[in-house]
Amino acid sequence: MSDQSVEVRCPTHGKSYATFVCQHLARGSGLGFYSADDGTGSDPSPDAWCEECDGIMMQIGEWTEEAEAFAGITLLCAGCYQTIKRRNQKQRPGPEAEGRMEDSTTYQGILEKGRLDEARKLLLRLARKRFKRPSEEGEAALHAITDLDKLEQLGETLMEARSWTGWLKRP
Repeated sequence: MSDQSVEVRCPTHGKSYATFVCQHLARGSGLGFYSADDGTGSDPSPDAWCEECDGIMMQIGEWTEEAEAFAGITLLCAGCYQTIKRRNQKQRPGPEAEGRMEDSTTYQGILEKGRLDEARKLLLRLARKRFKRPSEEGEAALHAITDLDKLEQLGETLMEARSWTGWLKRP
């Protein structure tokens, strides 16, 4: 269960609250996304685990020390939780959609890359208007960001920033 009373400082999302996922979700993609959602919506970021962890837990019948050791529960901020959730959820197409290209993880990865590229390109154009010519380091730093949420946050803070360096260093 996420803990909104525990503050987490994330280099990508800044201040947030603690959430918990298995180590596989934190590092992987397309692994399936299972959670302890009770259906009430009371916890926006319930504990989550991958398909393999779910299989082990179902085989054993409950979360035991052995299952938890395999899962390697990892603390994340709420922003990272949402990114990881999107990255790991599997499409559950019906029989009529079987084999559709749009449902493949490769296709989804290509779309994600396209969204990242377009976000960077737009931010670079807007930042050039605001700050003029960036340093090579500033442009490289922008291109090194691989988190769409972080790029969106940068876009929201662009007009308040006073310099390239200060803008890119914001949490």
